[in-house]
Amino acid sequence: MDDFKRVGKLVDCIRDASVEIMNFGRAVGIVKRIRTNAFDGWLIERTGNTDRCLERNDRAVLVSIMPQNSWFAYDWLFRAPTKYNFYTRLRSIFEKYGRTDGMFMVQERRRQLIESDTKRSLERSAEEILKTSRYYVRCSDSAPPFCFETLVGTDVKSILAYFQANHNPATGLPFPLDLIDENVSLPENLTKEFVEEFGYC
Repeated sequence: MDDFKRVGKLVDCIRDASVEIMNFGRAVGIVKRIRTNAFDGWLIERTGNTDRCLERNDRAVLVSIMPQNSWFAYDWLFRAPTKYNFYTRLRSIFEKYGRTDGMFMVQERRRQLIESDTKRSLERSAEEILKTSRYYVRCSDSAPPFCFETLVGTDVKSILAYFQANHNPATGLPFPLDLIDENVSLPENLTKEFVEEFGYC
């Protein structure tokens, strides 16, 4: 940590390393805090309103329908592996603009916001960052499915087999991740320094 006098420098280093690892095509990312509600966005695009929205994030929906040893890919529903990034933003944008500006303007506004947010937060284009497929897998009946990402085009069969063979039945997560969560923590003042430097959290 001594090499990083500014939190922003640490963030840049993590970003660059993450992009490099992702592009190598042999990395798997576990997404623990899920806010994705792409299902609602997809329903809004199809119906033109919010009447059929599920009002829950995607994992909360999947936990009620996925049996043990099953998995789900957004590509199956959306016919495009990265489109969940766009659908998950559609709900809030539609509620702000859709009732007056129409769906075409909602979609254009959604594209602009994703591109500007990625550029502002990571100083990279959306095309450089949003190149992952997202999946859910349920390894244990007593735990909810968890979310993971790989570079688009990665064969996930061996990854799924590893998760099934090496998960904690209590959490449903891969054992290595549980061990890391238990033994690794961020510096105590990191969040405070991040907020002070960037002005938000």
